[in-house]
Amino acid sequence: MSEGRYSFEEDELNSHSFDWWPVGVKRAESGGELPRPGLIMWPASSAEVSRILELAQRERVPIIPFGAGSSVVGGAIPVPGGAVLDMRGMANVLELDEVSLLATVQAGMMGGDLESYLNERGYTLGHYPQSLYLSTVGGWVSTRASGTFSSRYGNIEDLVDGMRVVLPTGDLLEIDPNPRSSTGPDLKEIFLGCEGTLGVVTEVDLRILRLPEERSFRGLVFGDIFTGVEAVRELVQSGLTPAVVRLYNPVEGARVLGAFDEPAEQSLLILAWDGPKEMVAVQQRLCLEICSRFGGRDLGPEAGEHWFRNRFDVTALKEGVRKSGGIADTIELSMLWRDARTVYEAVVGALSSYAPEVLAHFSHVYPSGTSLYVIFFSEAEDDEGAEELYFRAWNDVMDAAVASGASIAHHHGIGLIRTAWMEKEHGRRGLRLLRDLKGVLDPAGILNPGKLIPGYAGDNATSA
Repeated sequence: MSEGRYSFEEDELNSHSFDWWPVGVKRAESGGELPRPGLIMWPASSAEVSRILELAQRERVPIIPFGAGSSVVGGAIPVPGGAVLDMRGMANVLELDEVSLLATVQAGMMGGDLESYLNERGYTLGHYPQSLYLSTVGGWVSTRASGTFSSRYGNIEDLVDGMRVVLPTGDLLEIDPNPRSSTGPDLKEIFLGCEGTLGVVTEVDLRILRLPEERSFRGLVFGDIFTGVEAVRELVQSGLTPAVVRLYNPVEGARVLGAFDEPAEQSLLILAWDGPKEMVAVQQRLCLEICSRFGGRDLGPEAGEHWFRNRFDVTALKEGVRKSGGIADTIELSMLWRDARTVYEAVVGALSSYAPEVLAHFSHVYPSGTSLYVIFFSEAEDDEGAEELYFRAWNDVMDAAVASGASIAHHHGIGLIRTAWMEKEHGRRGLRLLRDLKGVLDPAGILNPGKLIPGYAGDNATSA
């Protein structure tokens, strides 16, 4: 490698043996067995990634693309002896087009760094996942990520205008930015959400916006979560576009409500609006009127501002995973509005066998549906029992999701934990099409083996 660098050092190999998947974190901290890679590489350019993949394809060496290791589903877990391609050596803004409002960014750039760069120049991407300061642009693209302000700014697929992708053969595919074209299927969609199994995204052309003139928050409470769901559905289907919509069940909303001496047996709705001052005022008034018709009680802006200040706090999750005999995780799904109550009851009911309380909220709203995000904390006698309990809980939740009409993932991706349900998600023909696409692009199966597509072995890739 002439531009980047590489390492065989024990510390580097060990630190790239796991991501934020709770099972990997728990094994790492307890001294458990992890699939350690044989080599870590930090490429510095698309050309260098091309050379690496060309050689890896020829030698049948597994390559595991790695952003910041913030996957919570095992998406960056290596295969033993494989080579990790750590993209954080490619972390620059290559171009800022202030006429077309596009930023061309290398895939290894951290999300928080990109947003700071844009804010200093009067712009924003509007993509604020909870992992904003812990994840990379390439990671967002590879998992079809979503942010807390998605109902105003869209998900990552709505922000990508073009990209450069190195194919498993080492060839560079350049998809030029364009607002729209009628030239066949959109090739970007092949790599949006492919989790590094079909190609390595090296550069992305992102649509940016001017910083909003006004940002306003509000908190409201409803007597129960399903009344809140109907209020949210009505405001979204009325054509209103709040920047944030997050409806919490009483268990999860209690922390915010407690700070304002509100009874815990209520469902909390957080709303926010971005845009020109006059537009924000009108949107806010109309949204509050709709919520009032459904019995929503306005707590004022303070509850929303309190949520915003604390939105990145994941202390409880970290402590739940690191506790001896403990395990904790988040699971997100998406569904049509007509299935929202059925999915909620099925999923929360499935988790209630494993956790004394299930935190849950609806967010990322669309005219046709929404997402459900659940958090659970469980305990067993020891770490081995906690891991067994964890896999049983996931199995029951995925089965409940499929049976109740939900998609098995909204924005965390598939990784290792969800692969067994991909056929139920896509059907036999859909999964076969994915496997065929993998076979055409990556016949040796070197790119991120074991992720996204269950049982795909390629031509038996070897170790590094």
